[in-house]
Amino acid sequence: MTRKALIISNPGEPGAENYCNGVFRDVENYTAFLKSPIGGLWYDNEINSINRPTAKELLNAIAAIGSVDYLFLVFSGHGWYSEKTRSTIITLKKDEDFDSSNLKLRNIRQTMILDCCRERYDERPTAKSFMEKAARRMSQIHPDLCRLAFDRRIEEAPRELIVLSGCSIGERSGDDPQSGGAYSSSLIDAARDWCEAQNIDTTRYFASLSIPDVHQSATPSVIRKRGGRQNPQIEKPRSGPYFPFAVIA
Repeated sequence: MTRKALIISNPGEPGAENYCNGVFRDVENYTAFLKSPIGGLWYDNEINSINRPTAKELLNAIAAIGSVDYLFLVFSGHGWYSEKTRSTIITLKKDEDFDSSNLKLRNIRQTMILDCCRERYDERPTAKSFMEKAARRMSQIHPDLCRLAFDRRIEEAPRELIVLSGCSIGERSGDDPQSGGAYSSSLIDAARDWCEAQNIDTTRYFASLSIPDVHQSATPSVIRKRGGRQNPQIEKPRSGPYFPFAVIA
């Protein structure tokens, strides 16, 4: 089983009014979660993080992924929704725009998380408009078995695509310098809460939390944090099995 994670970030231009320090926390949180047993025990060489890439650098990073069985792709930063192309546009270095549709790869299993604003525009907007609980269970968690369980769930799923958006079209994504993006931090918190609630014999069984299930668990938290101003969305196949977000074994 081959897997790759690509974490793309862009907090904006340093010193700008809309600079988002929480983006860096998202990168830290996703990396730490993926490398943890419940996140699937990803290896360092399976995770690539790129901050404020140019469009060319991003395309090179995508090309370097090659042929893998599963791709977990995240973007945290600035973005908007194009009425013209009817797709989410992410903003890269020096205000370069990149259509998120080009991040959807063919013939592989893929999860894509876009934690960015999705306000509607016909043309590009101006710049101005733009693991403590789990640790208590570590004695019951078997890292190597977690990785095997994660791989097993991926193998059981078809070569499909799941896209998670941190907000609905026309909305903006919240950012907190301490906890990170409202949606990304809620996803990871939901996974850790799920892990804490498990009561199974991990020497004999394993449990997994699917991408749609973690989205469903995180969404109310996001809506509450943002006072109803941010409503995450998911695009997925109508039936499973689905990719795992977290496992415990």
